[in-house]
Amino acid sequence: AATQWVHTSAAMQAAEILNLGGSSSPAGPRILDLGCGSAVWSCAMAHRDAASSIVAVDNAAAIKSAKSTAESIGLGDRFRTIESDPRQASLGDAVFDLVVIAQQLSVFSDDQAVGLVRKAAQALNPGGRLVLPDFYRGPGQPGLAESVNRLEIHLSTPSGRVRDLRFCQQMLLDAGLDEIQFVYLPASRHGLGMIVAKRPAD
Repeated sequence: AATQWVHTSAAMQAAEILNLGGSSSPAGPRILDLGCGSAVWSCAMAHRDAASSIVAVDNAAAIKSAKSTAESIGLGDRFRTIESDPRQASLGDAVFDLVVIAQQLSVFSDDQAVGLVRKAAQALNPGGRLVLPDFYRGPGQPGLAESVNRLEIHLSTPSGRVRDLRFCQQMLLDAGLDEIQFVYLPASRHGLGMIVAKRPAD
């Protein structure tokens, strides 16, 4: 959770790319942050859209850090938490306009990552978007920072890995999502990118 603070600039850029706060609708997006860590990504989104709200899900230590982030920008009762493993969290009948899984997929095995994406897809409103800031393997050669981060993930997680974009695309399609787009986040000093996918409207 603590290390996510260094991604503040990239998180703000991600919120801008998503055009949050750009709508004239008085009802802002309901955001679910699965595996929130310090919640820097979802909080940047809520900061950009003053009508939005967040439900953040993670373990106790991460929730403590996430609450600190939310308090630092005055989110107040727009920020709620659920203390749980994000893969097993009970969300009831709640549905969301945005689900954020930030820097989580790469620390899980393929089966765990697929399960988390399916959980996120089921929590989306029709037309809602799944947002995945993380490390990805693209067609080009990685820079030094990207290579170091890939090695760190490989060494520090039991079965995590930086996945190929084509694998991720198929994982999202299999979860029933479409309109899949990828963009690098130039504000990230660590080589992060962001995938956005949409749940088809009914």
